[in-house]
Amino acid sequence: MRTGVPIAAPLLALALVTGGCDDETTGTTDDGGAADVAEDTVTPEDAELPDDAGDLGEDVVEEADSFACPDVLPEDVTLTREQSMLITVDIHDSGEGVGVSTAVCRYEPPLEWATQLGQSDGCRVLHWLPAAVPVGSNLVTGEISVDIGGTVLTVAPAEGSIPCYRPTSGGPVSGAPAGTTVRVWSTGGADVPAFDLSATVPELPAVAEPLDGDTLTACLPWHVAWTAADVSDVRVVFQTTLEGSRRFALSCRDLTVSPLTVPAELTTLWTTARDRADLEVRSVHRVVSTTDPAVTLEVTHGTLRAPSVNIGWP
Repeated sequence: MRTGVPIAAPLLALALVTGGCDDETTGTTDDGGAADVAEDTVTPEDAELPDDAGDLGEDVVEEADSFACPDVLPEDVTLTREQSMLITVDIHDSGEGVGVSTAVCRYEPPLEWATQLGQSDGCRVLHWLPAAVPVGSNLVTGEISVDIGGTVLTVAPAEGSIPCYRPTSGGPVSGAPAGTTVRVWSTGGADVPAFDLSATVPELPAVAEPLDGDTLTACLPWHVAWTAADVSDVRVVFQTTLEGSRRFALSCRDLTVSPLTVPAELTTLWTTARDRADLEVRSVHRVVSTTDPAVTLEVTHGTLRAPSVNIGWP
């Protein structure tokens, strides 16, 4: 039986605003144990079946059809961030729009943003902490501009009413198919020297498994497969929203090959408060500046119409 897991939501809009078997057989020194084997051999005529032999087949079937959840306890590790040096350009497919997030900010004290319930091989189960205005300050970078396929957007200056939040103006961006160049640059400031970063929009990954409406079972491995011609960095996220608008997610990053198998030790930690999840699969191109501090540009490509899957329990 599985016990419930503690449940820890988005603050990113503001912030960008985890004894063995014994195989030995004994016998005599001269015959290698052959005599022992012969004496212990029973012919079919002599064999006697146990009284409950007729139930053996049913027991095997019952055992195969039932299983127990892995005995896993949540880690309950609070994740913190001292500063953000990330500019993200999210390209949504089929004319669904473009999202630009700029977080070049220092948090004092460090920002507590999520509870990590478990992790394994690049995947982790996260429960976001309640959204709150962070205590921090935008770093002085000079003017920041974003060029997406020839359309230039302007990032608001560091001075703003919400700490660590810089809205973007300009556009609209008419479209940004795979191969479109995204360039981000700044004039430089007292905290962050001038930088100039470029990356192309990666191929859109097409989800092959699971399909919309499929059912996944917690406590069993989950398999996710996608196809894309030229993708070497993929992010897979199962997510939902819990009470208090707090995001809950099973997230896997930096994936290089398909398919992905999420281990049962993590699916066991899926919240019992929700029996559905949205599945987001996004390809990522990432570049990092040589400045000190370094700024990272991430260009992602996915779809807002993510598959929705059912989550069942054994």
